[in-house]
Formats: sequence, C-alpha cells, structure tokens
Amino acid sequence: MDPEKPIEDQFSKLHPCFPVNTRIGIVGGGPSGLSAAYALCKLGYSNVTIVEKNQSVGGMCESVEIEGRIYDLGGQVLAANSAPFIFHLAKEIRAETEDMDFHKFAIIDSSTGKYEDMKVVDDYVSIISLTLKLQYYILTSNVICQQDEAKSSGRMGVHSVSNIAWDLSPEFLKGHGLRSVPKSVAYGFTASGYGFVQDMPYAYVHEFTRTSMAGKIRRFKGGYASVWQKISEGLPIQVHCKAEVLAVRRKPAGIISIDVRDENGEKQGMEFDKIIISGAFPFGSGKTYRSPSPNIAEFSPEHIDTSELEREMFSKVQTIDYYTTVLKITGLEHIPMGFYYFGEFMDDPSSIGHPVAMQRFHADTNVFLFWSYGNSVDIKGPKVTELAVNTVTSMGGEVEKVVLQRRFKYFPHVNSQDMKNGFYDKLEFQLQGQQNTYFVGGLMAFELTERNSSYALALVCKHFSNDSPVPEFPYVKRLFPLKSNSQAWISKQLDESPEVEFPDLSSLNGYLRHWGTNSVTRKKTHYTWINDRGEAVGGRTYGELHANASHIAHKLLTSQKPIIKNGDRVLLVYTPGLDFIEAFFGCLRAQVIPVPVIPHDPMQRGGQALLQIQNIAKTCDAVGILSTFGYHTSVRAASVKNMILMAGKGKCSPQWPDLPWLYTDSWIRNSKNILHQEDIAERSEPHPDDLCFLQFTSGSTSDC
Repeated sequence: MDPEKPIEDQFSKLHPCFPVNTRIGIVGGGPSGLSAAYALCKLGYSNVTIVEKNQSVGGMCESVEIEGRIYDLGGQVLAANSAPFIFHLAKEIRAETEDMDFHKFAIIDSSTGKYEDMKVVDDYVSIISLTLKLQYYILTSNVICQQDEAKSSGRMGVHSVSNIAWDLSPEFLKGHGLRSVPKSVAYGFTASGYGFVQDMPYAYVHEFTRTSMAGKIRRFKGGYASVWQKISEGLPIQVHCKAEVLAVRRKPAGIISIDVRDENGEKQGMEFDKIIISGAFPFGSGKTYRSPSPNIAEFSPEHIDTSELEREMFSKVQTIDYYTTVLKITGLEHIPMGFYYFGEFMDDPSSIGHPVAMQRFHADTNVFLFWSYGNSVDIKGPKVTELAVNTVTSMGGEVEKVVLQRRFKYFPHVNSQDMKNGFYDKLEFQLQGQQNTYFVGGLMAFELTERNSSYALALVCKHFSNDSPVPEFPYVKRLFPLKSNSQAWISKQLDESPEVEFPDLSSLNGYLRHWGTNSVTRKKTHYTWINDRGEAVGGRTYGELHANASHIAHKLLTSQKPIIKNGDRVLLVYTPGLDFIEAFFGCLRAQVIPVPVIPHDPMQRGGQALLQIQNIAKTCDAVGILSTFGYHTSVRAASVKNMILMAGKGKCSPQWPDLPWLYTDSWIRNSKNILHQEDIAERSEPHPDDLCFLQFTSGSTSDC
C-alpha cells in the first residue's frame, strides 16, 4: 500500500484472487489481525473469522478505567502526519482524537525527581535527512522491483530497508556521518519497548523514526482499545474472544485445522482454507531479549506444526519482556502531565528491571504509569514492581497502591547478523503463503500500530488480490466494510419530515417500497431532472418511482422475448435522464442485474464506444437491452444509413449486439395503472452480499 495515495483509490483497482467465500482464519485480534480483516472485507471476502485469546480485541492496545479515567497501558499515541492508515480506519468509525500539546517530554532524575525538558524537535530534525534518504531508497527500490516479475509487489515492512540498514545503529550512523542516535530518538525508542539502540539494527530505528516524527502527537479519546473494539464490531466477520488456540495443523490437501479452547474450557475445532497468524503466537520457542537463559519457551512448539523453514526462522526471533506498572502515588503532585525518561536507566542496559520511563496521564489524578524491561528469569513482575516503588521513594514520593501490572511479550525482532544474512528475504519470498499460511505483526512490520496496520493491509493486497482489468468472477465490493457502525450514525429522523422515522432496511429496493407507499412521503419529490441550462424539466415522486419500478419489474419477469430470470444481466442503454433511473430500480425490484453502458452516438459509424458495448454484452452474458423507443429508433435509422453508405466498400464496422431491445418508456406510457405491484412485493428481499449491478470501467473491456 502506498501511504501517499488514498486507500479508497488503491482498493478500487483491486479484485479478490480467490473465491470470496474462501474460509480465512485470523489468529489474533490486535491491530494487525483486525487490519487484515478490514482489507479482506474491503476486497469482498465474506467468510473471515478472528480468534482472540483475550476477553476483547485490541491486542497490546489495552485501555483500562481507573477511578473513572481511561488509561492506555500499551499503544496510545500517534504522530498526526505519520499514521495515514490508522487515521483512515479511525475516520470510518468517527473516532475522536485529542492533541497532547500540554504533555511534557523530559528527562527526570530518579534520585531527586527533578526534570528538564528535552529538545525533541531538534533531535528529530537532526536525523530527518537520513530518514528521508532511506525512504527515497525504499521508493526507488520498489519501482525497480515492480519491473521484476520475481518480486512483482516490491518490498514492504521491515523488509524494505533490511538489506541496507542491518548494521547495529551506532555503526550505521557513523557510516552516514552521525556520531550517535539523538537522545530524544534513542530514549523514545527504548521507552517504547524496543530495547537499547546499541543492540538493534538501524532498520528498526528507522521504522520508529519515520512513524514518529511528522505532525502533532495525538491520542484517541476513550482509549486506543475502543478504536479496535468499534472496528471489530463494525466488520462483517466472526470474532471469537476468550478463545485460546491450542494447535494449528496444516493438512496435505491444503485445509488448515485449529483446536480452540473457549472460555468454558471446552475444546472445539475449526477449519479454514487460509490462515493469517498475527502477534507473537509462533515465537514461543524463541529467545527473550537480554535474558541470561539462552532459550525460554513459554509453550510447546506443538502449538503449530511448523515446517523446517518455519522452525529455522522462528528460532532466530527474540521478544522483549516489557512491563507497564500502574502506581497511585502521593508526593509527586508537582510533576506535570507528560512523559519522563530516567536517563541513568536508559543509558545503562545492566540496570534492566528499573523503570526506563514514567507518565503522568492526567493532571488531576495521582496515578502514574511506569515502563520497565524484564528478562523472564530473575527479573519478573514482582522485581519490576519493587524497583519502580524504590524509584518513587527516592524521588520523594510514596506509593499508596500498586493498581495493576501488565507484561507484554513485545517486539519480535532478529539481530544484526541474521538480518544481514537475508532473514527478511526468506520471510517474505519463501515463508509467506507456504501451506496457505501468512504472518503479520511486529516481526514483519515493526511493533507500532501504524506499521502493523499498514503491513497487514499491504500483505492482504499482495497475496489475496490482483489488479487485472476484469475480475476473475463476479463479486460484491464493499465500499463501507464497517457497515454496522455506519448505520449507527444515520439519523433516525428525516429533517424535512420530522414525523417520519428512518427505517433500518437491507436494500435500495426496500427503501423505495417503504417511501413509495408511506402516506407522508409518497407524494414528495424524489428526483428532479435538470437540463444543461439549469432548468427543471422533469421529476418523480417516491410514489411514482415506486409504481414505475414495479411495472418495469413485472414486464421483465413476464417477458417472453427474451425470457428473463432472476440473476440474468441486461444492458441499460439510456441517454442521461429519468428513464435510466426507473429502469435501474425496476431491475433491482425484479432481481435482474442491470449493466449500465455509455450510449453510443447513433450518428457515428461504429467506433470504440460500440465495440465496448459489444465486449460488455459478451463478457457479462447479457440477455437483452433496456432502452427507450426514441433512442432505438435513432439507432435503427443510423444503421440503415450506414449500410447504404458502406455498400460496396467492403469495410466492416462494429455492430450492436444481437439482443432483443425492450422499451421501458413505452411500458410506463402504456400502463393504465400500477397493477402487478403486489406480485413483485411478495418476492424475497435480496441479501446484503447479493450482486446489485455490474459497472464496467472505460478501460476494462478494451481487450475482451
């Protein structure tokens, strides 16, 4: 996905490359899993299931209420101009944000509690030229890759920079004329749970800086978790929370079977055709960052029947024990809202366990958040809490209460040597898609919600879609995949008719029938046609359009030449006007698929427009042409004229499809009343996933 282009524009050119009812399972309901589900629904896939072990979705974007205030324990802030995908999703659910202008960014002395502001802007500006240089490299590399059939979709996520920024950060920066990572960048990186910069390949630092440096810092009102919860509720998918995945088995036939334990402790099986695994699920046999033990396994590797390549890859992955500890404190009332970095613990990796950062989230409470690292051996939750309490005491405060603590298995990553040896090449070019299995999350994307979200969207577009001019099969493209939330925003009262409530119906035809028969609205004007001089030259009330649509539907379904059945396709060939609207709604009511085409100018001989109509008719297997008597008369007259002019010249020009013409304007004009309405009304309403109409773009039929 290109962050410089609107998401809607990018999805508009893509089609699903598998049947839309393909069973797709997603393990993990965090930002990666939900973003993947969003992209799948956007493409038209209709059988998507998320399995989440926690009681709610959101992953490490966890929000809790403490004494009536919301606190984000994991992901919480976004740079306004560096998170286009997250803000796109937030816009769809109308999530509100607030600027964090009054939050300080400061270094605090753990022994005195004194603090001084950091030069955040200056530090990020000092590294911006290198960041932009690397981004330019990524952009040009992807252009080159798009010309290479073996790498047709280019690089994405950490992979995009892994082959040039695999050096440890200090060495990489020295090679580019910088003495060290600027303090604000280094401290922000470490405080956010990504380890100490001197341990990490610069590729990870780059992903952090490019997502953190542009625009105001914002957070979501109501907590970050509420955003993902609304997205989950709005998507047309199945979501199973409190469902722990016990085993994943990939069968030779391509079917994927998973065993799940629900909240009641009962086991159940699920089967999928494709599976997307997010988060740290596969990395249980990997290593813990800065742990004295070389290999800490938290669950059996039998959770997933890993291939030899998967075992090789996952054994190289390290994760970080990252703690959020919430303390209620007295004696630190003088400290303003903000983020505070403990410099002595930031600069000394041997002090692991001590808090690296502290936040006062709300100015009018005495609740503070502390972030620390553990090592899964001798520095765990109790020790982390003890060291945080000691730090508060040394600053002159007193801990009234340990409110809670969370441990996150955070930031899966690899070391510099493994990155240099092509870890990400293998991951993207060999592992993704093997045995119908795909991986999203922090290892591939870098552990930031924007990076996770954008990578998940890009992976789905790369592996579950194609951009061919014509889709392989008909499908329904969802313009608004978050439909249930959209419905909640619709006003249930019409301003122009305050006594009429807006119904919750499933189709356009249902709404037309409702308003066309309602005693208040049926005589109100629904459409007015305005000519090119701005004059109103025609109109239809709700009742008139309802009656005319019913009559057209009846004529379609009782036609003998041709015989038209449910699901048949008919071309709509109309000059702009109300006749087209009536025909369109008549098709919907008859559950016949309308295929609008641009009308060919009868006075022109052949030409590209008529060739496109031929191709469209052939491609969609149309059974007839709906139009007006006047337009078809002009077509026939022009055809006779062309035959006379071309006689004896031996030239052959495109002809109209050999299909019956049906005149909807004549049907309406000859109708004495609005009989047959009851016959049509008894037909079942279409389902939301049923095909409504087919629209061919100007370039989609040239090669048919």
